[in-house]
Amino acid sequence: MTTRRWVYLGLAVLWLAVVLAWAFDLGVSASPLLGWVAFLVTVAPAVLALHLLGKRFGATRSPRRPPDA
Repeated sequence: MTTRRWVYLGLAVLWLAVVLAWAFDLGVSASPLLGWVAFLVTVAPAVLALHLLGKRFGATRSPRRPPDA
C-alpha cells in the first residue's frame, strides 16, 4: 500500500470515528459523563492510529515550527 492510501485510510477512520461519536452523543446526551466516554472510545483509537501511522512513515516536526521552550 502506498503512503497516500494509508493517509486516505486514516482520514476515513477519523471521519467515521467523528460520525460515530456524534451519533453516540445524541443518544447519551442525558448524561454528560457517558457522552464523553462514548466520544473518547470512538475518537481516541482513530487519533492513536493516525499518530502511529505518522511514526511508521517517519513523520517529523515542521521545520518552520520553533523548538519547544
